[in-house]
Amino acid sequence: MSYQVKQQDSIANVFPNGFGQGSGKFNTMISISVYEHDTIITLNYSKLSVVSATNLACTFDQAIREILNNPQQLITQLDLFTQRDFEQIRIWNSTFPDKIDSCVHDLLLQHAIESPHSPALCSWDGNLTYDELDKISKRLAYHFIKAGIKQEVLVPVCFKKSMYTIVTMVAVLRAGGAFIPLDPSHPRDRLKAIIQKANAKFIIASPDTAHLFVDTAATVINVSPSLLETFPVVDLPHIRPHSAAFVLFTSGSTGKPKGIVQEHASVCTSAIAHGRALYVSSTSRVLQYAAYTFDVSMMDIFTTLIYGGCVCTPSEEDRMSNITQVMNLMRVNYVLFTPSVASLIKPEDVPGLKTLALGGEAVTKENIHRWAGKVQLINCYGPAECAASTIGELKGVTRPGTIGRAFGSGLCWVTDPVNHNRLVPIGAVGELLVEGPTLARGYLDDEGKTKAAFINNPTWLLDVGPRRLYKTGDLVRQNSDGSFDFVGRKDLQFKIRGQRVELGEVEHSLSMYPGIAISMTASPQSGPYSKSLVGVLQLRHESLPLISSAPIRLLSKQQLEATQFIKSNLSLYMESKLPKYMVPNHWLVVEKLPLSVSGKIDRKLVDAWLVSTDRDLESVIGHDLQITPTETIALELSAEIASMVDEGNTRSVLYGQNFLLSEAGLNSIQMISLSMFVRRHYGTKIHLDTFIHPTATVRSVVSCIEGQASSGPKFDFWKEFRGYQEGIKSYSPVLRTLFVTGATGFLGSQIVSKLCIQNDIRKIILHVRAESVKHGVQHFIKSATLAGWWLDFYLEKLEIWLGDLSKPRLGITTDQWDRLCGRGPVVDRVTTIIHNGAVVHWNANFSTLKPVNVNSTMELLKAISESSSISKFVYVSGGQQLSEDDNDQKIVEEVIRSNGYAQTKFLSEMLVKEFSRSNQNANRVSIVKPGYIIGTVQEGIANVDDFIWRLTASSVDIKGYNDEDSWLFIADVDRVASAIVTCCDNDALVIKILDGVTVSDFWNVLRELGYDLFPLSQASWMNAIQKDIEVKRETHLLWPLIHTIEKDQGKLGSQGPSGVVVEDTIRVKAAIKKNVEFLSDIGFLPKPNGERRVPDGFAFSRSL
Repeated sequence: MSYQVKQQDSIANVFPNGFGQGSGKFNTMISISVYEHDTIITLNYSKLSVVSATNLACTFDQAIREILNNPQQLITQLDLFTQRDFEQIRIWNSTFPDKIDSCVHDLLLQHAIESPHSPALCSWDGNLTYDELDKISKRLAYHFIKAGIKQEVLVPVCFKKSMYTIVTMVAVLRAGGAFIPLDPSHPRDRLKAIIQKANAKFIIASPDTAHLFVDTAATVINVSPSLLETFPVVDLPHIRPHSAAFVLFTSGSTGKPKGIVQEHASVCTSAIAHGRALYVSSTSRVLQYAAYTFDVSMMDIFTTLIYGGCVCTPSEEDRMSNITQVMNLMRVNYVLFTPSVASLIKPEDVPGLKTLALGGEAVTKENIHRWAGKVQLINCYGPAECAASTIGELKGVTRPGTIGRAFGSGLCWVTDPVNHNRLVPIGAVGELLVEGPTLARGYLDDEGKTKAAFINNPTWLLDVGPRRLYKTGDLVRQNSDGSFDFVGRKDLQFKIRGQRVELGEVEHSLSMYPGIAISMTASPQSGPYSKSLVGVLQLRHESLPLISSAPIRLLSKQQLEATQFIKSNLSLYMESKLPKYMVPNHWLVVEKLPLSVSGKIDRKLVDAWLVSTDRDLESVIGHDLQITPTETIALELSAEIASMVDEGNTRSVLYGQNFLLSEAGLNSIQMISLSMFVRRHYGTKIHLDTFIHPTATVRSVVSCIEGQASSGPKFDFWKEFRGYQEGIKSYSPVLRTLFVTGATGFLGSQIVSKLCIQNDIRKIILHVRAESVKHGVQHFIKSATLAGWWLDFYLEKLEIWLGDLSKPRLGITTDQWDRLCGRGPVVDRVTTIIHNGAVVHWNANFSTLKPVNVNSTMELLKAISESSSISKFVYVSGGQQLSEDDNDQKIVEEVIRSNGYAQTKFLSEMLVKEFSRSNQNANRVSIVKPGYIIGTVQEGIANVDDFIWRLTASSVDIKGYNDEDSWLFIADVDRVASAIVTCCDNDALVIKILDGVTVSDFWNVLRELGYDLFPLSQASWMNAIQKDIEVKRETHLLWPLIHTIEKDQGKLGSQGPSGVVVEDTIRVKAAIKKNVEFLSDIGFLPKPNGERRVPDGFAFSRSL
């Protein structure tokens, strides 16, 4: 309905309460034109039901009465809500839902009594019945309670897809805590922000994610299968239903994520209601597909378990690229997908699927056409703040925009978008408000946002007592049958493949990037950038015009090159700040962004331009990238990608071109579709990371298909070396100072212990990554105490510098950097540097480790070059097999085939050697190269994550070892630390620690301790280990190292030194024996008789 007032030759259009907005969506249009002497009423309509026609007539009658009663009032002030609307809506909302005052774990574990042997969890890494889930989660809850987790304690939980994630969640609930799901793929800064917001004292992680939190003050509890078996089954405390159950963090409009706090009773109420409406039952086998940070995952898990069904969890790799096969393998009959994911699968590929629920984004006609009539197809709507609120079954004739109707979990009301104290008529567009016992408690520690979104007692509910409602921000239209149509948002929030995105948070991160003057982001619903996230940028550069009256115009390629702005660098920066789904997949750089009269970006004008403009194809295609007719696969691949993008110029231009996949605008769902296409057509399984990598092109993917290249970018050692070599040559002559990196680690702690007892040392400056100096001191003392050498009076010698090895100038302050570079008072200048810090991660690639392991070395060499005080720089190398051979070229050839850790460490070693070639630097640097490092002869306190002990424990499990004999370069940490400290007064360039024993002597030490170990041939040992890994999968200690094991065929040693010192060998054997005894005492290794004590965690550990 629209009202138009004729003034001379112009017509002013005003739309009250949403009527007339997007009139093409209405069956009926009434246009009222008021002229000076008369009024013309025009009626346009198609088909209208009797009920809808009656509602419309009553609304029209109400409008006329309002106008006649007060002709002077503004049209926006008209009250169009009729008595008929009031009576109908009251009927729809006449029954207030009952609250289920129970705890989540109590409801789901009822099945452990009623049907103990029914399957609860079916996962790629194991299966559990309800009885097993009860017992194992009870044991783990006891461990959590002992650690200090109780009611209202917020506990971040960080796992990849695993059975143990759900076990941990249930255990946290049973202990009384509230878990916060974290995604290990999200940037560390974001994880850290969530941990700080939650004021978390504990973090629960798996062995392969614990390394993400080494720099946090919280206690990290590492959950592994071996840990779960050791705790007793005890009675647990009673938890109140109004306690917090979990907190889900979503995108926040102010640039920071916000946490939605859900209580047990709310979760139970919602699960019972929507589980019934979605036909979940004890026979349901539900695929757990959604990310743990997405509210749908809570439905997947807890609604299924509360109804006695089975949660089916695929591995992360299968989830992304093998979904139909894993659904069939796990006999999945129920799934909740976003419509985008549902479009990747065909009904005939999953014949066992009975129910498909769609949620998280708008359902498309294609979804309905593909699935309706073949499965029970259901549309589910509901924000995380109030869980599922409306549900509707989708038939072949259902309109895609329909989101169903309220089903008993809460009441739904539609109000004026700008005034929630006014209800709008049935059929008008308004904001959806949800009321009921499923509402969240609010936003974590954010009273302002909570009060704005969760309101009490609107005027139209004052007569029915205290009521609380959640303002969804979603614009809907309620139909005459009570169902709702989704229209859009009233703010800048939207969904990307089901994940909530606040444009404000994206734009906040964009505003921090240097060189950008102003920017905005958008997600057009049509046009060449339809349903993708687009960043529109105006750069700050002298070559660009200060003002422009021209229409919005993209910078030409020449203009962009002149600014030296690189889009891929911006993408990498944004990925370091935000989850990948929040990073725009299109960057459009324009000459000038249009501004409104108020000086703000004219978003409406930019939005309209994005819909009407052509794709920026020049940056995608480039020059001379034509695929030849003989490149059959490349042509087919480019055609498939072209078919995924919008119709029009883009499709025709992409075909037959070798372009960057990242620039083609494919979203993550389309990347998954592309990987499935490759597997289906070429029988080749390529990891999704290959397609997503910023440098991936059509031809690079073809190379993977044809087996001509690995699935990752190739590491060019000499290119990297030469890039740094030029920087070293430019440094000025240098001298020396005292400063230690990596001091809190296994070796670093022992190095500092040696320095603390030297009388000629005034200060030991420790470079530590921590939140504060206090936390840094505590972290170091903790590691020193663990190593068994700490005394409080050592503290007066220590000085903590907070920093980050991956950052410029090591992340330290300007004053500290000046001291490191020899500036300032002589007494404060550093005289020696021991660079022991590095990230040890055997599965990370070169690019990931380079910032810490290589760039930090360059920063320190630069400091030495600027200092007049530094007399010695000691670099601790690692990652390579030791030998007496000094042939660097040979080592390079081996390193190229090795892992990122070996590559970065040897590159740094070569840079230090290059630095030493200057006459001024010849005696100022030393490189220490140890082999395997184990605990001391006296204490034997070992690093349980070291390769040598993981391999030892795995061999003990299979009762056999690789009989191929060779020399094992191995020394205790005290011996290595002493050698490093001695280097501070040594002129030698390279010091190799060649201590060790033969491999057979190593295993003989364990056999003498009583372990049943038998020599096996290399092939037999490898076969036994591989079978054990296949059974235990990710829980196996060698799982993260399987590629290293297979590459070396389980070979532990290498060619030995020409001369062996007997005393050193005796010392090494004694250290091995002490380490094995220690590891069996803490439960890492079983006792020789097979018994295994409860692991107490009293050991060093790190991530692999």
